[in-house]
Amino acid sequence: ARCATLLAAPPYTLGDAEIEAARETGQTLRSLNVPEAERPAGPGVRDRALSQTGLALRALLNRLALLTGPPCGPAVPAVTDVLNAVAALATAT
Repeated sequence: ARCATLLAAPPYTLGDAEIEAARETGQTLRSLNVPEAERPAGPGVRDRALSQTGLALRALLNRLALLTGPPCGPAVPAVTDVLNAVAALATAT
């Protein structure tokens, strides 16, 4: 939520601290860092959903670190709308 909020407002980039925090959080979601008894490894829908959600979150957090600022000029309203929606959903869950 914090990263999306920062990306939706000028200067539309993440600082070094936020980039490092996103990378560290992504690493903590790796299944190797989760105790074996807590890993979602069963054949059920719930376990598969947890695994896929963790993978998607790791990919998102790792990609946040690669984002660059927008080209010169005003921000695109559709982009900031999406980022604000992401921030709102992330804080709601």
